[in-house]
Amino acid sequence: MSTVHSEPAEGSGKVAAGNATVLRSARPSDLAAVLNLLTAALLPVQGVPEGFGEGYAVVEHNGVIAGAAGIEIYGRMGLLRSVVVDSVSRSTGLARSLLFDRMAWAESRSLEAVYLLTTIAASYFSRFGFAVIDRKSVPNEIQNSVEFRCVCPASATVMYLLLSGDGK
Repeated sequence: MSTVHSEPAEGSGKVAAGNATVLRSARPSDLAAVLNLLTAALLPVQGVPEGFGEGYAVVEHNGVIAGAAGIEIYGRMGLLRSVVVDSVSRSTGLARSLLFDRMAWAESRSLEAVYLLTTIAASYFSRFGFAVIDRKSVPNEIQNSVEFRCVCPASATVMYLLLSGDGK
């Protein structure tokens, strides 16, 4: 399986069109805005406050958080959480930038693979190399996560992406 290559680097402060949009590492003060985005998009918030930290990035547009994505680490594996973009900013490439940034972040931490659960976006993630995997084949570390055990329904699609795992 191929690796997703990053455009923006983690914490890069990459500036988009008009110098009004910046992708950056999340700060603790961003949590409330991220939770609001998730709630507005009808995505689960359970476990996000506990896992919110260095694994998260946000897109700030004109000083307002317009998107977020995070990876929780479980051993040498990552769990992609909370890829969300506000309704006004959808279809602008922000989710793609967030995804690429988080995959680069995961590779820089020598993670071997990133997993995700989704009920509606399997076709979106498959465009970036994620493949469907049977729930029973997912490593125990990921299966024991709050999202896997309690948040996402058993009907959610589980996907994974193998990474180079060498931090390069």
